[in-house]
Amino acid sequence: MSFLLRIVMVLLVAMTLNGAAAAGNHDDARDAVRSGRSLPLGAIVNQVQRQQPGRLLDADLKDRGGRLVYRLRWMTPNGNVLNMIVDARSGRVLSVKGKR
Repeated sequence: MSFLLRIVMVLLVAMTLNGAAAAGNHDDARDAVRSGRSLPLGAIVNQVQRQQPGRLLDADLKDRGGRLVYRLRWMTPNGNVLNMIVDARSGRVLSVKGKR
């Protein structure tokens, strides 16, 4: 098998595994919202926008020591990128890193 073909196969496997992990994360988030352990991402974004104008770049729902949190990458109107940790149940911003 050629070297190039091996690289292509490895990349395809990696993309498939990454897609499966992303689908699992969406399922976990949906289950957390249904069970009341988390607010929907849209509600979180609305709450954050009231405190910090900008737009969402990326979001992940994570379990941090038994507490669900959203990790948000947020772009401010002036182009700065903030990394936020937000309590998934209350929508309270727990930490912000980056230049406001």
